[in-house]
Amino acid sequence: MAATVRRLDPDDWRMLRSVRLEALRESPKSFGGSHAEEVSQDESYWRGLFSPSTALFQAQIEGDSVGLAVGIAARPDDVDPEAAHLGSMWVAPASRGSRAADLLVTAVVGWARETGHPRVVLWVFDDTPRAAAFYRRAGFKETSRTRTDDTRSRTMRLLSMTV
Repeated sequence: MAATVRRLDPDDWRMLRSVRLEALRESPKSFGGSHAEEVSQDESYWRGLFSPSTALFQAQIEGDSVGLAVGIAARPDDVDPEAAHLGSMWVAPASRGSRAADLLVTAVVGWARETGHPRVVLWVFDDTPRAAAFYRRAGFKETSRTRTDDTRSRTMRLLSMTV
């Protein structure tokens, strides 16, 4: 029952939609978006998430989708304009502890390294301590940066990893 990870392409949009909606339903406090906002989005929205500046990865166990993570290339206006971002990471509750999360982080970090990013950063909500602890164990370090989520007034911390 070993987890595997693969990079998705635009033809995988239905699977992406399914896993993302399950993540938003199961762990609503972990994401900036909501199930209600995304459930009615059409195919063009989901295909639009694929671009040259993103890499979407799916974790599978025995052919079942159990997780998702997104790598986003650095942009000049970002908090760290040289760092790739790790975002939208989620692993199904039954698969937590299976190393699927570790493999997803490894995939995004590998993609960041291959695309010339010296660091990977992510924002983690203060009220998701289990996620923050996982990212620290995976090698992410605290930075002094915090911000408040505009829609829910929740504090987030920026974590960073040198790749």
